[in-house]
Amino acid sequence: MGFITQVDPQTPQGSSTEKEPNNMEMQKAFSSSQAAQVKDNRRRHEFILYGMMVTCFVMLALFIFLFLSKYSEISEELKELHLNNSEMTMSVLKDLDDIRAKQEIIQKSLRNDFSELQGITASICKHVSIRFSSCPPKWKAKENACYYFSSGTKPWSESLSYCIGQSAHLVSVESDEEQEFLRNTISTKGTHWLGTTDKEQDEKWRWSEDGSVVSISFWDIGEPKKGYNKDCGIMYPNGSWAADACSLPYHWICKKRLIC
Repeated sequence: MGFITQVDPQTPQGSSTEKEPNNMEMQKAFSSSQAAQVKDNRRRHEFILYGMMVTCFVMLALFIFLFLSKYSEISEELKELHLNNSEMTMSVLKDLDDIRAKQEIIQKSLRNDFSELQGITASICKHVSIRFSSCPPKWKAKENACYYFSSGTKPWSESLSYCIGQSAHLVSVESDEEQEFLRNTISTKGTHWLGTTDKEQDEKWRWSEDGSVVSISFWDIGEPKKGYNKDCGIMYPNGSWAADACSLPYHWICKKRLIC
């Protein structure tokens, strides 16, 4: 008699242990596919990143190249402008030197003519007993010259202009007697400008009247001192001379030579 094996109707065909390996394989396959996709995305992103970096590098290199090219162009233009400016400056300075040289020649010529005229006038006056001119009011006479002692003060150049406007010049001192006369007159009136200056040539003191070198001088001890803009001569109340800045305000002395 045979045995019949009872089949449990609630138990499906095939065991659950047979399906579990299939699910695990599917999960593994899905995980592998997902990892491959992530890997592909990463590579794509890296490629894009590298591409952007290369593009930025190329653009930076292009920018640097353009900058250097423009800088070189501007530098050349600046050099050319500087060269042109230097040439123009040299040309202007040369023209100024030429003008100064011509001006100096004219001044020397005028001084020589003035000196000759003075000599001729003195020679004529020596043989003529009639006096053709006299000192203006408020001017002091001394031998063949008139002197004006200012009450106000001015810088040296303005004092010189005032004297020239009076057909005179800032005073020059030509003898001990003239120095004594000036000293006695200004003894109580303060410091006065003299007509001597070394503006044309440093430490070469000349009279502004005719450009002649100062041959008789009464410099104080240590004078004339070297200093910034100390190019004009002054006379202290005691009669001693000194050098000072021409821009300072002092009294002044005009000297007008008489015709006869």
